[in-house]
Amino acid sequence: MTTAQPLAAQSNENAEFSREARWVWGSDDPSERNNWRYFRKKIAAPAALSRATLLITADSRYELNINGKYVGRGPARGFPFAYGYDIYDVTPDLAGGEENAIAVLVNSLDDYTMSYIRGRGGLLCELVIETAEGEIQRISTGSEWRTTPAATFNEEAPRISIQLDFEEQYDARQELDGWTAAEFDDAGWPQAYEIGPVGTAPWTELAARTIPFLTEDPVAPVEVKAVELARPRQGYYWSLDVRYESGTMRSGLRSAPPGERGSILFTEIIAPADTTVQFRNFPSYDAFRMRINDQQAGFEDHQDYSETPYEMKLHAGPNLLMLQSMLTPTIFFETDQELTFSAERFLPGAAWVFISPLNEINGELDRAWLVASLDDLPAGLPRMAVPASANKTDIFTLTAMQQYFAVPGGYTSYDITRATPRPTIEGTSKDPVDQPANLLHDNDNWTTIYPQPDGDVHVLVDFGREIIGYVQFDIDAAEGSIIDTNFFEGIDDAGIFWTWNLRNSFRYTAREGRQTFKSHVRRGFRYGSFTFRNLGRPLRIRHLNTLLATYPVETKGHFAASDETLTKIWQVAAYTVQLCMLDTYVDCPAYEQVYWVGDARNSALVNAVAFGAYDLTDRCVRLTGQSLSAELNKVKPTHLQTMRTHMPTSHVVSGWFDEIPMWSFLWVWMAWENYWNTGDKSALVDYYAYVKECLRRCELFLTDRDLFDIPDVWNLVDWAAQDLERDGEVISNTALMAQSLDYAARMATELGLSEEAEAHTALAARLRKAVNTYGWSEQYQGYVDTVRDEYAYERHVKLTQERGTKTDTWEEFQAKQRISEPTNTLVLQSNVVPAERREAVLRFVLASKAGKFIGSSPEWARNGKPDEIVPVGSPWFLFFTLETLFNEGMSADALTILREQWNRMLEKGATTFWETFPGFIGNGHWSRSLCHGWSAAPGYFLTTRVLGVTPAAPGYKKIRIAPQPFHLKWANGTVPTPHGPVNVSWRLKEDGQLDLEYNAPEGCEVEVILPQA
Repeated sequence: MTTAQPLAAQSNENAEFSREARWVWGSDDPSERNNWRYFRKKIAAPAALSRATLLITADSRYELNINGKYVGRGPARGFPFAYGYDIYDVTPDLAGGEENAIAVLVNSLDDYTMSYIRGRGGLLCELVIETAEGEIQRISTGSEWRTTPAATFNEEAPRISIQLDFEEQYDARQELDGWTAAEFDDAGWPQAYEIGPVGTAPWTELAARTIPFLTEDPVAPVEVKAVELARPRQGYYWSLDVRYESGTMRSGLRSAPPGERGSILFTEIIAPADTTVQFRNFPSYDAFRMRINDQQAGFEDHQDYSETPYEMKLHAGPNLLMLQSMLTPTIFFETDQELTFSAERFLPGAAWVFISPLNEINGELDRAWLVASLDDLPAGLPRMAVPASANKTDIFTLTAMQQYFAVPGGYTSYDITRATPRPTIEGTSKDPVDQPANLLHDNDNWTTIYPQPDGDVHVLVDFGREIIGYVQFDIDAAEGSIIDTNFFEGIDDAGIFWTWNLRNSFRYTAREGRQTFKSHVRRGFRYGSFTFRNLGRPLRIRHLNTLLATYPVETKGHFAASDETLTKIWQVAAYTVQLCMLDTYVDCPAYEQVYWVGDARNSALVNAVAFGAYDLTDRCVRLTGQSLSAELNKVKPTHLQTMRTHMPTSHVVSGWFDEIPMWSFLWVWMAWENYWNTGDKSALVDYYAYVKECLRRCELFLTDRDLFDIPDVWNLVDWAAQDLERDGEVISNTALMAQSLDYAARMATELGLSEEAEAHTALAARLRKAVNTYGWSEQYQGYVDTVRDEYAYERHVKLTQERGTKTDTWEEFQAKQRISEPTNTLVLQSNVVPAERREAVLRFVLASKAGKFIGSSPEWARNGKPDEIVPVGSPWFLFFTLETLFNEGMSADALTILREQWNRMLEKGATTFWETFPGFIGNGHWSRSLCHGWSAAPGYFLTTRVLGVTPAAPGYKKIRIAPQPFHLKWANGTVPTPHGPVNVSWRLKEDGQLDLEYNAPEGCEVEVILPQA
C-alpha cells in the first residue's frame, strides 16, 4: 500500500513545482523507444523535519521509492498540454537528521498508445521539506541527479497491443541490487541531462492529480488447474514492427493520409524440397492479407480471425511471401523442415523488404500485390531492408502456441481437456511439481518445480474471478531459470481462450537464489499460465499473488431481492464496473484499458448507484472536454489538423485521435447526469462550457436539411451490421444530437442562461423534424440507419470525387440501406418519434425479448439485404433498449430481457459481464473480453427501477422512490448520495399492496410513488 494521499485530501500550499525544478533524462535524445531508466538523488533531511511533500511526474511512467521502500506509481493519463503530476505526503518515509534517497524507475514509451500521446522521456520531481521552525527547503530534479539505464528490461520487446505498452521481458541477472536504498553507491552513475524548466514542451502545462491513487491489494489464486509438460512447436516465428525500422511513428486509425496507407512486406522462403507448412497469423487490429506464390489467405476484419492454421504449399527453392499493409505482423510457420527467409538479393542485409507508402486509392498497391514475381516489383518504389535482428522475442506467441502433454504425477482439469485433450508422455524421472497447492498461500510452505528431460513444466492457476493488477511472486531459483507467463480470462467450450490481439504475457529470467518480483505492467485476467524453462536445479515458489489495482471504491450501494438470480446479477454488474474504474473509466481490464467515452457514460451510472465515486466521473467529463482544445492539433498528424475541426475524441487520452459521434453525444449525457447526481453547480459551469463548444462544432456538420453528417468518422452504434459508413446522414447521430441539445438546454436553465436554453431547444426541434422528414421509411415502418435518397447520393458522388475514391452506382448506394433495432431504439429514446409512429417503432425495441442477438460490426453490413432487420448485437446496446422500455412504461418487458440475457452469462460461470454475447468472435469462444463495463446495465436498472431510487432534484436534494416489483416478493438496498445513503426495503403483501420502508439523509425531501396493486 502507498502512503500517498490525493491532492483533494490535502491542504498543502506547496502543491506546485517551483521555478527551480527541471525536467531531466539520460540524454538529449527524445526518441528512445521503450527506454527504462533509474534515477536517484541523495538528500540530507533536517533533524527538525515537520513535513515532507513530494511532487512528481514522468513521461511516460514512473515508480517511486524512498529509502528502499516502494511509495507509488503514476502519473494518471493526461494530455501533454495538461500533463498530470502526483503529490505524496512522504513525511513518514524520510529519516530526519540522516541521509535519505529518492529512487525512481521511469519508462519512456516513445510510441503512441490509446492512453498516451507520444512525447519524450522525462522526469520531473521536487521534494518540499518543512521544518519545525517553519523553514522550507526544495530539492528538485536537475543535473545533480544520477541516472543509468535499467538493463533488466528488454527494450526491443514487442508491443502488448496497439492499445497498450510493451510486453514485459525482465532479466533479474541485470538488476542493480539495492539501488533504491539510501546506502547504495551511485557515484559511478552519469549525471542527468536537463531538458528544461517547468513549461518545457511537450509538457507546456501541468495539472495536479484530482483523484485518489489506485489500490494495490493482494489477491491470491484459489486453485491449481494444471500441472503438465509443455514443448514449443517446431517452426519459424516472425514478430516485426516495421514502423521503427522505417523511421515512421504512424500508429492508429487515419494516422497516414489517404493515398499513403498501403505497404508491402516481402521476402523469399527458400525450401530444400517441396513441402507443406501450417501457417498461423496472430491477429492485430489490421486486415490480414498474405500471399505465398499464387496462394492467398486473409481476412478484412480481425474478428474473422480463425485459430485453425492455413495449409500452405512451398516448392523447392525460393518462394514468394508477401504481406499487405501490415506494420506489426506476427506469423508462424509450423514445420520440421529447414527453411531460410531472405531478401538479401533485393537489398543487402535484408531478411525482409518493406515497401511504403503505396497508394491504396489509385491501384498502385493492388498492382504491386499482383506481380508475377518479386523481380517484377517496380524499381522506383521506396524500399527498406528489415534485418533478421528485427525479429522480436514474443512470449505470447511462444506460450500460446506451445503444445501440452499429460505426465505421471501431473493433472489437467476437465474443463480444459474436454476440448483440448493432452497426449501422455510416459516415463518421466520424477513428478514435475511437488506440493503445487502451497504456492496459493502466503506462508512458509513451498512448491517445488523439478527440471524435466522431456519438456518444460507448465502450471496453470485460477484466481477464482476476473482481476486486474500487478503479478508478484517469491521464488528460489538457479541463475538463468526462465518463467514464461501468459494470462487469460476464460476457459470455455474451446478450452483455454488465449487473449488474441493482446500479449498478456511476460518473461522473467531469474538471478541466483531467493528473489521476489513484482511486475511493472498492469494486467487483467482470471487465469495465469506459468511455463518453467531452463531449470538448472529445482525451482521453488513460496507464494504468488496479484496486487489488485482499481479505483479505491467503497461498496456503498447494495441490492438484494427474492429472486437470487437478480441479486447475483447486480453484484456481478457492480464488480464488472469496479474492474473498469482506473484513473478513468476503461472499457475492460484486459484487452485495452482505454477510456472509451461512450462506454464510460453507462459505467458512470452504475458507479453512481454502486459506489458513489462521483469524482471519477467528474475527471472523465473534464478530460473529454480537454480533447476539444486547439492544443490537440500540435500532436495530431498533419493531414488531420487541416481536414476539419474535431469533435471530442472517442477515447481519451489517445494517440489515435479517433471520433465516434455517438460517444461525443453520450459524453454530453454523462455531464448532465453527473450534475444531476451531485448537484455541483460549480462543476456544471465548466461542463456547460465544454458542452456548448462541442454542440457548436456539431452544428457545423448539419446538412442543408438539418441532418448530422461529419466526414470520416467511426459511426459506431453497436456491434451490429448496420448501414454505418464513415460518411453519411446517420439518423441515430441526429437523434442523439437532439437529445444532447435538450440536456444542454437544461444545463443553461440551471445556470440562468434562458436565451441559450431556448436556442438549444429550438435547434433540437429542427433536428427532430428532419429525422422524421428524411429518416422514416414508409415501406418498412421504421427509421433507416443512413439516409440514401437522391440528395444523399449527390453528396456521396461529390465527396468520393474530391477524395479520388470509388463512387457507388445509384443501385449500389441504395442497396446499402438497412433498418435496424439499434437505430429505432435510439430515435425513440431521444424523444423523436411522434405518437402515430410509436407502436411501429416499439416493435423494433421489443424484438430484443426474443434474445436473437447477432454480434457483428458495420463492416459486415455488406452481407445483408435492405429488407432484413438488423438486430441488437451486444449487451452494450441493451442498456439503451432497457432504458427505452422503462421510459415507455414497459418495465415487465425490460426486466424479462434483463434477467434472461444476463443470466446466460452467469450460467456459464461468469464472474464479470462480457463484451458480447456468445457467437460474436467464433472459434468456439463465448466473447472476446469477458469483463466489459459497458455490459453492466443491470447494476443501474435494478437499483433505479426495481428498488426504485432516483434523484428528483440535483444532488438528491429531492429523492424519488418508485419501485417496480416485477415478479418479486421483496427487495431491499442502499443507494449512495452526496448527503449519505438512502435505505429502501419493500415487500409485496398478499393483497397486492406494497409495504415500503425507507431511511433518507436529513434535509432531503422524499417523494414516494407506489405501483398500483
